[in-house]
Formats: sequence, structure tokens, C-alpha cells
Amino acid sequence: MISNYESAPIGNTPLVLVPELLQPVFTKREDMNPSGSHYDRAYDRTVVALTEEGLITPNTELRDISSGSAGRSLAFIGQKYGLPVRVTVPSELPARRIQPIRDYGADVCITSGDYVHGASEQQRREILDLIDDKGWRLLRSTDPRIRSLIFENLGGKRI
Repeated sequence: MISNYESAPIGNTPLVLVPELLQPVFTKREDMNPSGSHYDRAYDRTVVALTEEGLITPNTELRDISSGSAGRSLAFIGQKYGLPVRVTVPSELPARRIQPIRDYGADVCITSGDYVHGASEQQRREILDLIDDKGWRLLRSTDPRIRSLIFENLGGKRI
């Protein structure tokens, strides 16, 4: 699945000279990443690292909360590697920020009110429910730089 990993074009964003300024200044064109987000690089490296560690399998669903660009990027990475993705977004998020997440094939969970706090609270409750449920166990990466939580149920499904 992910053994065919290629970093290009992710992470090869060009530096562009901004000539209108008095001193030479370069800006990184993160919008040229496949999903148009700097999150492409972070999610790609995380998914590859967790796969190499055996924590992400074809039965793993990727989840996160987002107010737009991170969710779009995670959905792109899920599509790239054939992994299901669910992105929790606040109800106030405009449709123009939700649609690209869906366009990459992710399931979008829309929460009620209080913008990002509402989405964060929804995800917190889901994590606590998984911790309390004896049918799920928490798996952790051995790499302390990876802050992902991975849960596995008795049937082998991972979230």
C-alpha cells in the first residue's frame, strides 16, 4: 500500500523570489502542494512513518478535526494511500471549505456550534468512549514525535 511512497510532489514546494521588496525575499509556495496545503507534507510523513511501524494497516481509518485546509490535506493523503478518512468540522464552516474535503472522498462529520471548540469536544468524547470501551485498545507509536492516537478493535479495524 504505502511501500510505493514517493515524496514528489509533496515537500518539493518551490521558493519564489518576491522582487517588489527592497531586499531579496523568498516565499515558500505551499499552495502548490497537491491539496494546496502545507499539511500535505506533515500528514504524508506521519502516515508513512506509522505504516512502516505497522500501526497503519488497510483497516485503518484516519480521523482529525479541521476548519478546512488540514482536513482537505488529510482527505488527499487518505485517497493517495487508499485509506478511509473522516474529518470532523464545526457547523459554522462554510460549504466552500467542506466540499474539497468531500471531493477527496472523506466522510465529513459536522458538529454543532461553538466553532472549533465544538469539533474538538466531539472528538474528545469519541476518544474517551474508545478508551472506556473494552472492545478497543490504544496503540502508540514508538516515535515520541508522532502524537497520533491509534485504536484497534477485536476485528482488526483501526482508527
